[in-house]
Amino acid sequence: MNSKKLLLCIIFLTILPIAFSEIVLQTTTYENSHDFVINKYYFQSQAQPVKPENLPSILIEPLVTEATINVCEKAELSFKLTNPSLKTQVYSFKVEDYVGTAYLFSNLIIPAKESRVINFMLMPDCDISGNVNPKLIVETETELASLPVLLHVIPKEVEIVDVITESDCEYYYNETVCSSEDYIRFFQGNVYEIDLSEMFYDPDEDKLFYSATAQNIKVKIKGNKAFLKPRWDWYGAEEVVFKAEDMKGGKAISKEFFVHVLHNGKSYLENFILGNWVYLLLGFTLLLVFVLLLVWILKPENNNEEPN
Repeated sequence: MNSKKLLLCIIFLTILPIAFSEIVLQTTTYENSHDFVINKYYFQSQAQPVKPENLPSILIEPLVTEATINVCEKAELSFKLTNPSLKTQVYSFKVEDYVGTAYLFSNLIIPAKESRVINFMLMPDCDISGNVNPKLIVETETELASLPVLLHVIPKEVEIVDVITESDCEYYYNETVCSSEDYIRFFQGNVYEIDLSEMFYDPDEDKLFYSATAQNIKVKIKGNKAFLKPRWDWYGAEEVVFKAEDMKGGKAISKEFFVHVLHNGKSYLENFILGNWVYLLLGFTLLLVFVLLLVWILKPENNNEEPN
């Protein structure tokens, strides 16, 4: 064995223990790491998944739930309704422990995790005064909730009318109509506004188109508002009916409104001017322009040229 081979054997024998110890060390580290991973996995597998609890479907936040009104007046109230559940809910509404008229949605659809501000009005019967404590009931398929409301109804003195005239409701209608919410009264020359969204509701939220039936009263509709203006030369009583259509075949007709227009005490000429002042102003302007144009045409031309 020459010196080169001897040197290689020494180097090999020197490196062999070092390499063997490194292999043992790597094997031990792998086993410890594997145990740690197994223990960690075992710990995680023992944790039970948390099942989501059944969330409520009704969450009410009172906004305006108390009002002071006079007899035969409407109280404007509101609350915020939230659907905290994970699915779309259909809500139905009604009022209990209450005698009167409620202006409120019959039902409403709210998607999951969304809220709506609900405005509604209550008008107790005209023979009721004092404190009134109705309850607004909100209901879904699986849940029911209530919202207490407090109304302070102030009584008023009843006027005794000895002689019935054209300015009195009984001159045209019976006592039932005169004491109902369908009776409307205002003076000649004025405009009366009605919110049509209180009468009509489309559950599909389609746009509604309104029209009205009347003879002596001009009805102008802007959006969900109807404006009633009587003819300038007329006063008396007339019935007005509204109609709503969604242009998909759906339509609804309102109840009759008994409109009583009172004489404003002005003369025929005054009412004529007040009722037609726009047309009178336009006619006067056109007449003035015509006269000025006629004068300009007939005006002789000035000959300023000097004779030769």
